[in-house]
Amino acid sequence: MPPECSNCHSVERHRIVHGIYKAVLPLLSEWLALQFAPDKSVEADGSPNSIPRLMAGKNFIDMADTGLQSESYDLIISNHVLEHVADDRAALIELLRVVGESGVVHLCVPSPLARWETLDWGFPDPGKNRHYRDYGTDFPIRMLEHISEAHAIAAVGRDAITGLHDIVYFFSRSIETLAEMANLWERSYIAVVRFT
Repeated sequence: MPPECSNCHSVERHRIVHGIYKAVLPLLSEWLALQFAPDKSVEADGSPNSIPRLMAGKNFIDMADTGLQSESYDLIISNHVLEHVADDRAALIELLRVVGESGVVHLCVPSPLARWETLDWGFPDPGKNRHYRDYGTDFPIRMLEHISEAHAIAAVGRDAITGLHDIVYFFSRSIETLAEMANLWERSYIAVVRFT
């Protein structure tokens, strides 16, 4: 069976992230969310499994300098965008500013479990879809190296169709908010890893 759905054209990553969010929807009912780049895994389509207050970024926004007010969103979602950003740590610092003290930044990057250490070549390589880097398992630790007030957890999902796994990272200044999310995932038998 091919990994792409013949109806919605979702692939493993979309289904995994969708399942991760389905488990925490009760927590998100009043949250205002911003999504960088459209992605089938998280949509504001009005369905029972969508995030009710999700705004899709329609215009180009520089992740490292958004121009958005501090604490203007509760959740920022970025699926497969950060590898295209020149200064990924500056981007995380900026996104944490935008979500404030109790908000959450979701970062999903391509294949971080496929290598031990992040390879960063410092330019947008046209041979690698204009990525600046290939992330490794050190991703959350590397991102938090210079951000002492932030915490990170990850939810590990499994695609029921292909059996493949993917990991989504969540960063916040509030360990309490991350713990609430983790409790909901654990109730849905979604594995959670804590990094700080």
